[in-house]
Amino acid sequence: MAQRTTPHSQKPQPVQESSEDSLEPLNVAHSTAAAEVIWSLSCGNKRYLDSMRGVTSRAPRPLVDMLIDDPLKPAKVKVLVVSCARSFAPIDSIFDVEPGSVQVVRVCGNVGGKNSGVTGSVEFALAKSAPPVLIVLGNSQNDPVESALRCVLKQQGKDCSDVPLCSSLMCDYKEEDLGIVKAIMPAAKDAVMQKPNACFEELAELTGKLNVWNTIEQFLKTSRTMCDMVLAGKLEIHGAYFHVRSGKVQFLGQHPSQAAQLSELPPLDIVRTAEDPTVPAEEALGALFAGNRRYSVGKGSQTHVLDQRLLIQLSEGGQNPIAVVLGCADSRAPVEILFDMRPGDLFVLRNAGNSCASAAGSVIGSAEYAVDHLRTKLLVVSGHTKCGAVTAAVDSVRKKLNVASFGGSIGEVLSNIQDCAVEAVSKLPNGTLLEQVKLATELNVFATMEKLIKFSPLIKKACQNEDVQVHGAVYDIFTGAVEWLGQHPELEKIVEKPLPVHKWRLGAYTRPPFSVCSKGAEHALARLRDGNIRFVNSNLRTSLPGTMQNPYAMVISGAELRVPVEKIFDVEPGDLIVQRVMGNIAGHPGGALFASIEYAIVRFQPKLLMVLGESHSCIIQSALQQVAGAEVPTPPMRIVLDRVMVSAVRAVQQVKQEKALTLAGRDMKIRQLCVEFNVFYTIEQLFRSAIVRNLVKNHGLELHAAVLDETSGVVDIIGRHPLQAEIIALHEVAKEADTDVNEAPSGAKGGA
Repeated sequence: MAQRTTPHSQKPQPVQESSEDSLEPLNVAHSTAAAEVIWSLSCGNKRYLDSMRGVTSRAPRPLVDMLIDDPLKPAKVKVLVVSCARSFAPIDSIFDVEPGSVQVVRVCGNVGGKNSGVTGSVEFALAKSAPPVLIVLGNSQNDPVESALRCVLKQQGKDCSDVPLCSSLMCDYKEEDLGIVKAIMPAAKDAVMQKPNACFEELAELTGKLNVWNTIEQFLKTSRTMCDMVLAGKLEIHGAYFHVRSGKVQFLGQHPSQAAQLSELPPLDIVRTAEDPTVPAEEALGALFAGNRRYSVGKGSQTHVLDQRLLIQLSEGGQNPIAVVLGCADSRAPVEILFDMRPGDLFVLRNAGNSCASAAGSVIGSAEYAVDHLRTKLLVVSGHTKCGAVTAAVDSVRKKLNVASFGGSIGEVLSNIQDCAVEAVSKLPNGTLLEQVKLATELNVFATMEKLIKFSPLIKKACQNEDVQVHGAVYDIFTGAVEWLGQHPELEKIVEKPLPVHKWRLGAYTRPPFSVCSKGAEHALARLRDGNIRFVNSNLRTSLPGTMQNPYAMVISGAELRVPVEKIFDVEPGDLIVQRVMGNIAGHPGGALFASIEYAIVRFQPKLLMVLGESHSCIIQSALQQVAGAEVPTPPMRIVLDRVMVSAVRAVQQVKQEKALTLAGRDMKIRQLCVEFNVFYTIEQLFRSAIVRNLVKNHGLELHAAVLDETSGVVDIIGRHPLQAEIIALHEVAKEADTDVNEAPSGAKGGA
């Protein structure tokens, strides 16, 4: 394994060797830039070592003033670091750098993986700030790494006399069943294979370093953006290892097999197959909303798949559509195109008038197939303007004609729409044909939505459990824009059951009353509040680096945050587990982010899990741009944005109803709502985890929402989700009814 160490006494020079067969072109200017960054980090780490020995470091600046970048003199991000969520010191401290010059993504075990959100966060950071270096930083005394190694040694029947015992896990969970441990076990197996007779400490260090290389491999396998940047000489990806006891960072250099990995690049795009995780209805709706906005402003581009590898995946990987769309057969309303979706994204049903004739028809059967067998959570009934079938039905009512007189099967088609036509004409007796057709089109969409639910016990039950949503839409064939009608206004009456979560999402949002139940959570919140007050007043405590406390809370925050979370709450080293990814998302069950959270709360048993939003998050802005029609981002970025767009759509729709008086007032309100909705949506997704639900219900764990005002540094703690009990109950019902991939243990499907 190649290693590189940098002496502090000699400044490193860029390597200028090249060969004609090299896959990575020589870029002297960039090599110099990368070497300068590594050198400066090495010098910063030396200052950190001095601080551990009591040598006075440079005087700190007030961090509260550095939350927002100076628009006149913006700080340049020099390096992006992927590190562990269980940290012995903030990365800024380890390298003794100014906040803003290092951007950090943190997840337990510093792992990556397909569909993880980690890769998407890295791509966002690279696109925004273009640092010349990406470092994956492992560390000693890494709990997930030691757990993975312990499991491998037991599996292989090795002598475990020097193996430290694992601290008891909550609820008798086993290390080998936790997703983050499974993700690191390949590195642990390789370590044991390389040094079968080494002691545990030595094997743990080797496992940690191999895990660093494995994370880099995952980036190069899944991110075409990173590969292209490396090949173009715009980015170097380095490994590094932080020795906790000494405080020293060992720089490992670039991946020893980087050239071989870059010989076959990942596809530019992705397609959905049966192996991909199920998409919640809210996220599917956000994707369709943004896709139509792209199409309507002339930026639609996803309907073609040209990569042969993706075509093979489509043909052999099985389908896994994000939505069922029942649209009209009208040739002017091409469903996949108007929603700018890729092949494999939509399960499309079409007939004249987007109608549903009976419970025994193919429309119901096809929709049930998608919901029951393909795990699709969103159904959309889409009408369109100038629909011939609706126009004919309205015209027949206006002229008092019997639709049966049309002959053949046309009369049957119109008979399914006639009731809506009669209602439209009766409601607008003096309206024009155009006005009556417009109303009849909307009424027909709602009628079809009602029939889909009433005629299908399977869909009705899924709607009762709020696992599946049925939305209406009308496509304007002239503008290309879709008008979203939402779910049926009488949904509770149709499904014959109160739907509290549905009503909460529909109603105008107001902050819930704050409440706290467990003493442990109350104590943790009080400590965080006190620490945030010290941060705001620039009265931070001085703590010696290297000491380590037991964590009493976990914080999920955004990677875009410029100041370390530990500083914002002025905590001692190790007091917090801090997971940082763009948009403070939770990922999906089975993915790295979920697995990291599950491991942390089971292993360290904090009483508080806080989801911290940021008032000026660049990802919130990106999500709002997406729902306004911005060009589609890269596939890893979509992993992040698809989750944040749920809140962007809801914020835009709510403010549209409120009708702000000024454009500035409108935009500021949308942003504020999007930030808060996104924090609550992350909490909603966390309740999809059986582990999280168990610890909340039975062991005193509390999930709280909070928002950091980056203009003042004040953290506004909002509290628990107002529908926490109802959301947990829904997931428990879903678990009993259906043990699909969403309820599988983390890591069981979809990769880490």
